[in-house]
Amino acid sequence: LLQANELVWLTDRTPHEALPQEQPGHRQFFRLVTSKISLWFEEHSTPNPKVPLPDYVQRIQGRKFLDQDSNCSLNPKEGT
Repeated sequence: LLQANELVWLTDRTPHEALPQEQPGHRQFFRLVTSKISLWFEEHSTPNPKVPLPDYVQRIQGRKFLDQDSNCSLNPKEGT
């Protein structure tokens, strides 16, 4: 588990989850997206209109979290 003021490097293929908090409190998440991503989750990411996605990035439509309402499907960028 991460402690206060810890930072870790994850790729877009690293399994991870946010666990329920034992005590109420504020927590923050931020994502720094660099080059060489492989998947773009359209419902969970805000595109930068000044930086187009590279051709090799697959756009994912639907929610990336698995639950009864999940409808995630892989769609190559050129098909959208």
